[in-house]
Amino acid sequence: AVVSTQSTGGELNLAKAFPTWTPRKDRIWHVLRYTKRCFFSVNTFNPANPDAAETVHRSIDLFRKQAKLCVERSIKLLNRGEEEEGGDVTPADDGNVFNVRPLPEKELEKVKRRVLGNTAATGYT
Repeated sequence: AVVSTQSTGGELNLAKAFPTWTPRKDRIWHVLRYTKRCFFSVNTFNPANPDAAETVHRSIDLFRKQAKLCVERSIKLLNRGEEEEGGDVTPADDGNVFNVRPLPEKELEKVKRRVLGNTAATGYT
């Protein structure tokens, strides 16, 4: 319920937190932290999603049900994207969309070896 599909088309509006993106100042972890706060901090006075804030005021139980449905729809969308040719979750991926998929065990082991090999070479742990 952080993102209302009716009013936002299913996208979290980052313009409230990042009116202009400033390279070397704004970082991806800022976006991740803001997104997490949207899910864990119920701000009904200056909300990222006014529809969700109104629902919180009306009925917290209804808000929880809608949030659960939102999560279920997101999981279905992710799974549908994995099954479709190319695996794209969004039809018009502009390069700024995060797509998260499980990494096969074989690939995960390659990444682990690469990371551990690099830390051993640099002396960092």
